[in-house]
Amino acid sequence: AIMIGLMNTFALLLLLMCIGNTSVAGQERSCSSSEHTCSNGKCMSLNARCDGRSDCFDGSDERGCLTAAPPVTCDTSEWQCNDGQCIASGYRCDEYVDCGDQSDERDCQTPTPPSVTCDTSEWQCNDGQCIASGYRCDEYVDCGDQSDERDCQTTTPPPSPPPDCTSGYGTSMSRPLVTGKEFLPEFVWILDNEDKFKFNISYVSKVSCVP
Repeated sequence: AIMIGLMNTFALLLLLMCIGNTSVAGQERSCSSSEHTCSNGKCMSLNARCDGRSDCFDGSDERGCLTAAPPVTCDTSEWQCNDGQCIASGYRCDEYVDCGDQSDERDCQTPTPPSVTCDTSEWQCNDGQCIASGYRCDEYVDCGDQSDERDCQTTTPPPSPPPDCTSGYGTSMSRPLVTGKEFLPEFVWILDNEDKFKFNISYVSKVSCVP
């Protein structure tokens, strides 16, 4: 009888301990007095309440703040929005709103083109880009700012004959034809004599002129 009584007493104590340490099934843990309860039930430090940074996933820790949040110092790799929020410096003026007050996309200046020196065989766009000289005024836009097709004259001066052409031949005013980015000029070569005998030559890079 004594043994049965001791077992009953032990079982009762164990039951009381379990009740004291177990929450009701299906309920979230209640946050302590030193914690803030987010709208989704998450508990976070009360010090993070109204500190200018959203610590709750739903941002509820920064709602209903009676006093202004203390100033926040952003890292050197961050840019500070007008509302104090910190975002990555690369997000400033990237055409996507990242600040809550949209200040990261205000007063954005057109980026200054980098100082680039083009080769002698290239033409420099107004934005600093280098393109092949032959792409200038070829009726195809190659510069990002379209400057290669501005202020173009109606007639393009004829190209110089190949250096190995026989003396006495010249080019007509026919404009080179362009296919995509590859030049396929069609020139009319004229024999410089009384007969003005004409013949066509098509070439890609080098031509030997033969009567």
